[in-house]
Amino acid sequence: MASNDASVLERLRAKGQISATAFTQVTQQYIARPSSTAGYSDSNSPHSLTSLNGEPLPTLATTKPPMSGLGSQSPGTPMSTPKSLGRPPSTASDSGSPHSNVSSNRALLPSSASTKSSGSTLGSSTPISDKPKTTRVPDYLESLKSAAYYAKEVQVAESKIEKFAEDSITLQWRNVGYALPKGRGKEPKRILKNLSGDARPGEVIAILGGSGAGKTSLLNVLAGRVTSGVITGDIRINNQKRERHSWKRLVGYVEQDDLIDETLTVRELLTLVASLKLPEDMTAEEKLQLVDEVISQMRLNDCENTIIGDSVNRGISGGERKRAHIAMELITSPKCMFFDEPTTGLDSFNAYRVIDAIRETAKSGNKTMMMVVHQPREEILAMFDRIILLSQGRLAFTGNLEDAIRHFTTLGFPFPMSTNPGDYLLDITTTDHSATARRAKTIKNITNHWRDHKNQNIYPPFSIPPVEALKASGEIQTPSHLKNVLRNIRRWTILSRRNWIHTMRDKDTTLVLIIQTVTVIFLFGWLFWQQNLDQPSIPNRLGILFFLGLERFLMGLFLIVRILPSQRALIVRERGKSMYTASEIYFSKYFTDLITIFIQHVIVLIALYFMVGLQVDASKFGIYFGMGILLSLIAHSLGYLLGAIAPSVEVGLVMATMSASIFGMFSGNMVTPSNIPIWLRWIIYVNPLYYTFSSWSQNEFTGLVFNCPGRGCIPDGATVLSYRDLQGVPIVFAACALCGLWLVFTLLGYLAIRGKTRAPRIKLFV
Repeated sequence: MASNDASVLERLRAKGQISATAFTQVTQQYIARPSSTAGYSDSNSPHSLTSLNGEPLPTLATTKPPMSGLGSQSPGTPMSTPKSLGRPPSTASDSGSPHSNVSSNRALLPSSASTKSSGSTLGSSTPISDKPKTTRVPDYLESLKSAAYYAKEVQVAESKIEKFAEDSITLQWRNVGYALPKGRGKEPKRILKNLSGDARPGEVIAILGGSGAGKTSLLNVLAGRVTSGVITGDIRINNQKRERHSWKRLVGYVEQDDLIDETLTVRELLTLVASLKLPEDMTAEEKLQLVDEVISQMRLNDCENTIIGDSVNRGISGGERKRAHIAMELITSPKCMFFDEPTTGLDSFNAYRVIDAIRETAKSGNKTMMMVVHQPREEILAMFDRIILLSQGRLAFTGNLEDAIRHFTTLGFPFPMSTNPGDYLLDITTTDHSATARRAKTIKNITNHWRDHKNQNIYPPFSIPPVEALKASGEIQTPSHLKNVLRNIRRWTILSRRNWIHTMRDKDTTLVLIIQTVTVIFLFGWLFWQQNLDQPSIPNRLGILFFLGLERFLMGLFLIVRILPSQRALIVRERGKSMYTASEIYFSKYFTDLITIFIQHVIVLIALYFMVGLQVDASKFGIYFGMGILLSLIAHSLGYLLGAIAPSVEVGLVMATMSASIFGMFSGNMVTPSNIPIWLRWIIYVNPLYYTFSSWSQNEFTGLVFNCPGRGCIPDGATVLSYRDLQGVPIVFAACALCGLWLVFTLLGYLAIRGKTRAPRIKLFV
């Protein structure tokens, strides 16, 4: 606001950067101008202010309550004049404002006490009366001219209020319908029928209704999470179209089930989300500061260093878990949030704390919040600014709780004083299949009455066409290839660190691995201890080579195949929230899990080689060790492939067992390759166990000479290889084949994870 009497209102409107709703909100925070200015009316008083639609706006009045600084107070609390002015506080009455719930930021204006005709000057400490007095505009402008330094304070307030208005969004929908197809030749099932409404900044709105009323469908349609069906009507944000990429950055969605990483602490979880989702130009200190703010905002300070936990490992409580889930969405500072039954499964105390935290966040951050609630208690229902009551897909009422009771009382449904208001509203608007025709007709009359007498007055059709699609702050620019690579590496590092935490805290699996490693080493080492060169050592050597390969393959396969089915739902949700890509999560898990398995493979391979007494030769040991590692890598990749395909852990284990059985049968130990039917012989060429067993056998038996005391014995290793038909594939070719199988299974595993964990594509448009 400049000292040449140019109005802040005029300047904001001239910029054309705020919506009509935000413009009206800002006008209510400034003092009235003379009626000669365009857009004002003098029908009531010489200095009355009106909005663009001609409705009178509230006048400024002075009161005595103390106030906090701009933007720091809770909603509805008046703001203070800067201390440098030495002025008594002032506030504007907003009792008649349609946005009274979001009027937390008021312009800094001088008190009328300082401009009285008694000659008091700016900065006077003359006390003001408890009785509100209307500020006289000419006196206000005169005092502004006489205090140039005050203009700077007002400009600061103006910029904050302008940002306050621009950062908020109003969600508007008119005549929205939603239908699901039933099949060919059948009429679609209409879920929602011509619903209209809006959700303003700072409001917390509850969607109520009985089972099948369309509560969750309405929430998902407005949130853009519908993946099938037909949407009709018009949905806008500040009279602007929604654009897919910017909309995902503007909103947060909290699902009913708290599917979050259970092995991390609350602070680790929020730090992970901040590291993956916040802009890369933010410093680590800024991200940690934001995490601290969200933890405090969601009242999680007492449990920030406690693991989330599950049914086995005890962690935080149900209410804390829900608030941690909400905190994950708040990390990115969304302007609009949707909640699907956030109080389900919580006791009354935790349910109240969750809703209270949501309400406080909406008011302090000027956020638009909507949620589906199921049979809320009276004290929780009273916390909502408005309720949207649905019945059979139609709108039965919208407004606050008191108006709802008054509305249905006038329709002939008196409110029993001892009844929960939520139950009262649901009883009126809910029917079931056993309800009488008269009851169903009554409910239809209720929705028709609201449609015919109320809805068009409260939510008239849009009078102007939507403007350009809403863009999130800053233009969306395509990053360079180098930036993409650096971002992928950074995310891969973050996710690898999380996976390593999982491994370290999964004590049961670690214990099983240790026991299994020790058991295999001692059992196999004892049974096949230090084989000599007699005739019985021939089948023993073949047996240890076969069973060692099969055991290593099974161990790597079974440990990995169970991971993805148990974590698929979490990966789908996190990918849907743009926390990472399929390649980032796949390769981070792949290499982190490989480290643990690799250590075990190395220990077992080295220990058994010398315990069994295989040929002590550096080159032969190198071939043996290298082929064993390749086999382990293939089992690792195949485990991820089968785990990505399998719908559950149980199915994945069955698929792994079948694969290992088939590969073991065609490995060349039980049936020689020449005796396999031609139409099944192709299996050996895609069989990692065949290549491993064949190369290990050639490596071990080549050069061996056995004790042959009589006729019919086997004199050397070459005879063994010829008799068992194990010379058909050279070792070099077998190594190349194993490398090829590893790459193929790794690529197929990635493609399977990418396809099976792809989040549903959001649907925003009609």
